[in-house]
Amino acid sequence: MGFFNSTKKNAQVSPQEEANKNESAQVQVSPLLSPSPVPIPVQAVVEETKKKAKLLPWKEKKEEFRGFFKINIYSIFKYNPVLTGEKEKVMGKWVETYSLLLDEPELASFQQVKILKYENGHYDLVFSSTQQAISSELKEFINFSVEQLGPDFMHKGEFTDADANDIALGAFSRIWYNKLRIDNVYFTPSLTLYDITPE
Repeated sequence: MGFFNSTKKNAQVSPQEEANKNESAQVQVSPLLSPSPVPIPVQAVVEETKKKAKLLPWKEKKEEFRGFFKINIYSIFKYNPVLTGEKEKVMGKWVETYSLLLDEPELASFQQVKILKYENGHYDLVFSSTQQAISSELKEFINFSVEQLGPDFMHKGEFTDADANDIALGAFSRIWYNKLRIDNVYFTPSLTLYDITPE
């Protein structure tokens, strides 16, 4: 008699016994195995990640220039800038000038913005700083500008270590005519955004 074969050959099994045998042979799910987890919607994961990261506004959105600013650069007059009473001539056109002290520095650099408003309602924004260093946020803005607009008119591209010498000499600049300008001619950085169409 074989050890692994303890059933009798030729034994007759009734249909009921066969059914009972099949039921008892069904695989039992181990209580240690947990059921498959319910999938979490992707959007919920993204929102939770943003909350945990607590990213700064300029880091959250980099698809366009407005994403780098805390203020809305396309609705600057909602912040009630002060009319300075001065008139300036820009490219042969007289403009009204306004001044706005910022509640928080923009690009970790600029504490004040001057608004040059044209007759057609468009305006230039001239951001000014009181510090000499160029912040990492401003460097990132420069690199983003190169990515969006290409090299500037002097074929200068992204911010490099070599630019540190120009900063020390007050000779740093990136200029895209009629679009934007970043320099430190007076040894403090300034940023000009040209011809903004208000929303």
